[in-house]
Amino acid sequence: MNASSRILILTHTNAVTLKGYFLARIVNEWRLQGIEVLIHHDLSTWVPADVCLVHVDLSVVPSPYIEFAKRYPSTINLHITDIRKKNYSRNRVTRGDGYEGPIIVKTSLNCAGDPERRTNAQPVLRGIWQKFNRELTRRAPAGLPFQQPSITAKRHYRIFPERRMLPVGWLDRRDIVVERFRPERSGDNYVLREWYFLGDRGVCRCEISPDPIFTYGERCPSLESPPPDVIRQIREELRVDYGKIDYAIDVDGAPVLFDVNKTIGGGNKNTEWTLKTANILAQGLDALVTRSLEEECRRR
Repeated sequence: MNASSRILILTHTNAVTLKGYFLARIVNEWRLQGIEVLIHHDLSTWVPADVCLVHVDLSVVPSPYIEFAKRYPSTINLHITDIRKKNYSRNRVTRGDGYEGPIIVKTSLNCAGDPERRTNAQPVLRGIWQKFNRELTRRAPAGLPFQQPSITAKRHYRIFPERRMLPVGWLDRRDIVVERFRPERSGDNYVLREWYFLGDRGVCRCEISPDPIFTYGERCPSLESPPPDVIRQIREELRVDYGKIDYAIDVDGAPVLFDVNKTIGGGNKNTEWTLKTANILAQGLDALVTRSLEEECRRR
């Protein structure tokens, strides 16, 4: 791309700026290259640009945002419109599957549904009651029939040593997913592998923690390696141009998909790793634009 190019970042009203997002660091790199970058959320106002990057922080992108983005010559993340775990999990526990081992219960929504709660703000009294009710049910013994999962943060994920311990009715809920618990271990620690990518550029990071459920752990460069073909294939199937995939390698050496994210957090960190990664990912723009334009030509 040349220095006169203009990129429009399409955001949602629940997060109109890039504060707190990794994309903010990539945008800084683009601007250093002389590329104009505009942050835009008003669907009623058309702003010309060469490229539109859809950065709507919701698990399901509303169709008006997709229709707006289609008007641009080249669009990034146009096709990844639904990242609810129930739609892409390869590890779900279902009725009659015969699995009786350890399980983990997660929210189906990305980021435990926090972006949706910001979007659909409740009246104060209703919000207080919902918070009380979530805490009450979270603390209730799992065997009680009314007990319901309360997952509003990753710390609320639940691990059960055996499937038979799963409370009645949880498999039928739409807001959670029940998966086989297949962690990766390194000594006494649990392992989380992260693959950051934009276009044809990617960076892998590995972290460890004594906690089986964590977001930020201690970096472990000795375990870092390129993502396996299975994880790359999942990205292709979901058509994610920019984002991050979390995964692990289980005891049998098989990749285990954890999470897919198209609006990566962590933009407030000024670490050497963050800045270096942003610089690498920023270079993936050209390949994306070329691919998008080629697809457009084929459609015509």
